[in-house]
Amino acid sequence: MTPRKIAMLAVLLSTFAVTGCASHMTNEEIAAYGTRTYPTKKEKLVEDVATVLKTMGYEIVVADAKKGIVKTARKEIGQAGRTSQIGGKNTASGRTYTTGYHRQYIVKISETKKGMLVKVTPKVFVGERDVSAEQVWNLDGAGGERELWASFFSELESMN
Repeated sequence: MTPRKIAMLAVLLSTFAVTGCASHMTNEEIAAYGTRTYPTKKEKLVEDVATVLKTMGYEIVVADAKKGIVKTARKEIGQAGRTSQIGGKNTASGRTYTTGYHRQYIVKISETKKGMLVKVTPKVFVGERDVSAEQVWNLDGAGGERELWASFFSELESMN
């Protein structure tokens, strides 16, 4: 089994342990839970979104009010380890490798007839590999994406 497959398996197993299942992230899910419209200027929303993400522990790498985009650096959310094997057997000389799991947010703010639409898209990485399109998401329950979005928007709304 390759290191990537081991890492993916570890993510899936940790997700199953917490929620009992893993899901795909869909555009419909993001539209339903990861978007809100505000009657606020784009520049203020970009500033407020960046502030909320900073309070969540993310470093902001892009905050462009003109383009209406805020992007975070990847933040480590967990690790998994494995020990290398020689000849199919664990050995005292085997090495332990760890793989980091990271989350990143990309927030796009665009003008609509109803106001400024804030769309929060989470991304997940195993090492350097983007696995966001794969079945790795915990959507419901404690620590799930829906809860994270609700917390994000609650904080954002408290600033306006």
